[in-house]
Formats: sequence, structure tokens, C-alpha cells
Amino acid sequence: MNPMHTVPTIDDNGFYLWESRAIMQYLVDQYGKDDSLSPSVPKLAAIVNQQLYFDACTLNARLYEYMLPIMMRSAKPNMEVHAKVEEALGVFDTILSKNKWAAGDNLTIADFALMSTVSTLEAIMFDIKKYPNVENWLNSCKRDVTHFEETIQKGSDWIHDYYLNKTKDY
Repeated sequence: MNPMHTVPTIDDNGFYLWESRAIMQYLVDQYGKDDSLSPSVPKLAAIVNQQLYFDACTLNARLYEYMLPIMMRSAKPNMEVHAKVEEALGVFDTILSKNKWAAGDNLTIADFALMSTVSTLEAIMFDIKKYPNVENWLNSCKRDVTHFEETIQKGSDWIHDYYLNKTKDY
């Protein structure tokens, strides 16, 4: 089904797809009742895609560069990479200074991708409070996104506990 042997992967009646952002886009395109989560207007769609790519290529990529050595090899935190994550959080904070949600005034699939990343950053003890717009946005996600607790928070809590176990000696 997936030559990368990774999750998530979906099987939609024999149509196999992997990579979370591609899956989100497909599900909204295939089953969405309207275009609210992924606008059809080209300029609005471009902003959503911009934020999806910002998450995939910058914020999430830096999160993984920082977190994986700690969690997989029990490495000590790399403070240079930590600073790169902080820089990306600052960029996201600036983006959110102009919008309620990641790509404008409405919740989109970009928010779903980013809320997973930011929740993980919070779980591994990045100080989200240093970024008031990110903190307000994440609180809105926790409050307003249906099923946030079971879809995002449960995984973040697991990562938090695992991270604490890996870093308890330093």
C-alpha cells in the first residue's frame, strides 16, 4: 500500500494514499460538503497551500530535526536546532497576528496540520506562551475543533510522557 511503510496511509476502496497533508486534501476534495476547509478560489487555496507547505517544510521539519534524535537515540537537545524551531514559531506567530486561523478567518486543513505540529512542540516543552498569537490560536483549536482531545491531544500527551522519560537525566 505504501512504499515508505509509514503512517498515515489510507485505503479508500483500493485507492491508496500516504502523507497526512495529501490525505487531508483528498478527503476534503472527495467527501467535503463544501470548500470551507480547502477553498476553491485560487488565491485563497494558495494561502492554505502556503501554510501546509510551511508546516511540512519548515515548522514540522524543524520539530522532527530537534525531537527525533532525543526520542530515538536519547541524544541531548541540540540548541542550534532548538533556535531554528523558535525562529519558525516566531514566523507562525507573525502570520497569526493578521489572522484568526492559519490561512485567514476560517478554519482550514492548514490548521489541522499545524495544530498537530504545535501541540507536539508544546508536548516537548517548547514555551508556546512566548508566542501569544500561537498560544491564542492553539487555545482556539483546543476549544473549537471538534474531537481535538481524542485526535490531537491524546497523541501529544503520549509524546510528552515519552519525551520526559527520555530527558529525565538532563
